[in-house]
Amino acid sequence: MKIKQVDDWKIKGVENLDLVNYFAPQVILPEKNVDFFLIHNHYFLGTKEIQAVAIPCVGGATEKIKEIETRLTDLRKRVDYGWSGFLGFVLKRFYPIFQPVMKEASMIKGSQDEKRIKTTQMIQSKMRKPETILKLLNELPLPFIQLLQPSLAGYVSQFVLEKSKKMHEGLGITPTKDTFNRLDEMLLSLYKSGIVYPVVSTTTCTNTLQPHYDFTLSSFPVHRGTCRICDQPLITFNIYLVTEPYSSLKIKQQDLSYVVAAYLNNRGDGQIECFPEVFVKKNSKEEQVDIFVRNWTTGETAVIECKVKENPKTTFDTKVNIIHRDLSQLQRKMKELETDFGYIISNIIFDSIEEKQKVLSEAAKGLNSKCKNKIRLKGKIAGNVISEWDSILTELKQKP
Repeated sequence: MKIKQVDDWKIKGVENLDLVNYFAPQVILPEKNVDFFLIHNHYFLGTKEIQAVAIPCVGGATEKIKEIETRLTDLRKRVDYGWSGFLGFVLKRFYPIFQPVMKEASMIKGSQDEKRIKTTQMIQSKMRKPETILKLLNELPLPFIQLLQPSLAGYVSQFVLEKSKKMHEGLGITPTKDTFNRLDEMLLSLYKSGIVYPVVSTTTCTNTLQPHYDFTLSSFPVHRGTCRICDQPLITFNIYLVTEPYSSLKIKQQDLSYVVAAYLNNRGDGQIECFPEVFVKKNSKEEQVDIFVRNWTTGETAVIECKVKENPKTTFDTKVNIIHRDLSQLQRKMKELETDFGYIISNIIFDSIEEKQKVLSEAAKGLNSKCKNKIRLKGKIAGNVISEWDSILTELKQKP
């Protein structure tokens, strides 16, 4: 790790500053983009093993979702019912093709890797022959082929709808026409900024008599529109993948640190230095901090801790308990590093400024009185986030 001396502090891990360049102003603004960084990674699709994060999104004529949900459920059941039969059909047709390949593969000599590579090449050679696939398609029952496309579209659409509703939970909001469209606009904005890209899209038109479906693999998302057959409004279902380095940072829950650091740097009029995800040492004490902040013109310093909770909308008592633990941790870091201010930036939703102040007051009981007066809590009040971050700039840019 690279080390930088800043006055009395040694900052280890300053190479992380390179990642801040990915969080340009257009990534953070419009403000709706901030929702992406405030949501816990458990609400996205993906696993640590494959280092991929996917986001479901529903858009278009979302006011008519209730009208098509039953239809999507029926189509999904149709896929579930027919899947085992389809697999049996495929295995029955392909077994005679692969049986001699597997027999020949068992006689291959060499290491396990060599055997695997040669076997794969033999299978690919068989599958490259067009007549193999055509033979399979020719033998599929016509009714199955006719039902395959709408059933698959319905299956994917309902999956995306269910996962999108879970994302609403992660943001502490209730699914409505406005919230579906808000997330759709957010993903479109993130797509334009290069943070996400679409991998699959489906649509269903709202024609109650003869609905039409699309299943699309495309490099641009289906956003809204009308059915090209019956001209009825479309409901769109998109799955986006998150690009790097945003994907890795989201998996490690570090992306909020970088976006806050980038925002403060960009709006700090050149006075503010932010060091995200670093180890800071003063005297013999070293602490890992989410963001270390310094106003180089006044010398004031701050520690910012970014806390993304899985359940952002909870009871008053639970908020107090959560914030108390966070404040205790922050107080220790402020004391060891002798900083002027400490900030908790959380995705917890407060109903009002008064509730946030009351939670902070209750949570701060038992803390050192000297630190207590220097600690600030920045939450999400009625959806307003950026104004909370701006208040950090106001405080840090004041003359001592």
